[in-house]
Amino acid sequence: MPRVVEIEGYLVMVYTRDEHPPAHVHVEKAGSTIKIMLGENDVEVNSYKGQPSGREIRRAAEIVAEHLAQCWTIWKEYNP
Repeated sequence: MPRVVEIEGYLVMVYTRDEHPPAHVHVEKAGSTIKIMLGENDVEVNSYKGQPSGREIRRAAEIVAEHLAQCWTIWKEYNP
């Protein structure tokens, strides 16, 4: 699983063989996984597994938004 970034215990990654649209990343934090869709200029939380707090979900979305260009680059590399 290619890592995009790891910040504050949040690990943002693209799963390989996860080619279904729309483009998205997975953020892992303390046993929870948050799936975040990549927009052209924004992000949207799609779903989550585990029991992340609202604060953790918001922070995960912020981190992905801050690294949106990197997320897109890695997504396109593994999902041409």
